[in-house]
Parts: sequence; structure tokens; C-alpha cells
Amino acid sequence: MQSLETNNTIELTDQSNLADVQPGWTSKTNSLSKYEIVLCHVSGSAWRVAYTPRKTRVGIVNAVRNCWNEIESKAGRQTWKYAKSSADGLFSGGWTIRFSGRTEREAKSSMSHLRWVGGLK
Repeated sequence: MQSLETNNTIELTDQSNLADVQPGWTSKTNSLSKYEIVLCHVSGSAWRVAYTPRKTRVGIVNAVRNCWNEIESKAGRQTWKYAKSSADGLFSGGWTIRFSGRTEREAKSSMSHLRWVGGLK
């Protein structure tokens, strides 16, 4: 009879088990990792814009579309440009929309919470 501990482990050398392990998936929640996008000003002010599973420029643009009015209410009407790297996102004047470097899980468990750009969520 096998112990409970051996029944709950996955043998990664078995090819049938490798299909369950995909990049971007967190092992503790069994869900897709989402990355935090923030709106930052050179003064140090920052707001959380969204979380996205895609850590690319397309991920930023798609997430920003859903709350564009709220971003404009904070930053004003700006002409946004792509930064050199996708991690640096978009910039305009003293404003940037970029990845914070944290996953949703890290952001929620962190002691430093950012306000949502559109208010409370």
C-alpha cells in the first residue's frame, strides 16, 4: 500500500506527467500567472492598472484598453509611445505604463499595496 505522500507527488521523468507542467503556471494555485501593470509618474506616484497573463507589449495594450478613461483621468491626454523593451511598456512625458516586476500573487501578498487607477476593486 502506497503512502499518501507518494500518491500526491508527480514524477517529472514520466512523459505523461510533463503535459501538466506548462510554463507560466504556478504550482501552488494551479492557475496561470498574471503580471501586474502599473501607471507611474516621475514624482513617485503609482497606480495599479491591471493584471495580464501576457508579459508582452500586446499584453499591456490589451489590459490598458479596458481602463483607458481612468488612465487619462490621472495622466491627462497624452501621446503614448512604446519604450525600447516590452517590460518598460509605454511612456509619455513623465508618465510610464509598465510591468511592475511582480506577479498577481506577489502583489496581493506584499505589504506595499498600490491603489487601482480607477479606484477600489
